[in-house]
Amino acid sequence: MELQPICFAFTLAEVLITLGIIGVVAALTMPNLIANYQKQLWITQLKKQINVINNNLIRIKADEGVDNLYDSSFVIGKTNEALDIDSNKYREYFSLAVAPKGSKIQKLFNSIGEDINEILITNDGAYLVFVHGDHPYVMLDINGDKMPNRGGRDRFIFYIFNKGVEHMSLDTDENRQNCINMVKVTSSPDYSPDEFNAIQFSPYGAANVCFTKIMHDGWQMNY
Repeated sequence: MELQPICFAFTLAEVLITLGIIGVVAALTMPNLIANYQKQLWITQLKKQINVINNNLIRIKADEGVDNLYDSSFVIGKTNEALDIDSNKYREYFSLAVAPKGSKIQKLFNSIGEDINEILITNDGAYLVFVHGDHPYVMLDINGDKMPNRGGRDRFIFYIFNKGVEHMSLDTDENRQNCINMVKVTSSPDYSPDEFNAIQFSPYGAANVCFTKIMHDGWQMNY
């Protein structure tokens, strides 16, 4: 008589326990994986936009035959080495569109008391704002009006120097910690909308100091 092979299998209880363990592990790890993916996406978009701006500034110098950006006709002022760029000329020269009135970033500038001429739209749909005055700076929203519209996440402040895009906030442990603290601030009853916007988007807010931290950390969003 030929013996039949004995087959072993998992019981239903063992299968359910295994699936339960897999579910718990997935629940613990997926949020971090998703968050890290989103941060890397923001960094990729930010780096691309900064490279485009720097390349445009190089092109301006080459086309106008000047060695220094501050000698070009695009610069309408200079304060503490930060250059004030003529946004109208920049828009026309690089064929950029203008964001419609009533955009979220327009309302933001109204709330923090900044007077801006226009909001430029890059070819990738990012918003670019040249803020003029005694302390000229640039705000970049890497995904336009799309969420989250947060300083240090998808909105950043930087400056145009003679050699290109730079941060101006001091690269110190204190400012890097300020980035971590301010980016965690959420709109809540503890803050009026204007107070929240000042924390996030003023020249001394998260949008500025977090750009400094990203540069310090080698294009990483470690916060």
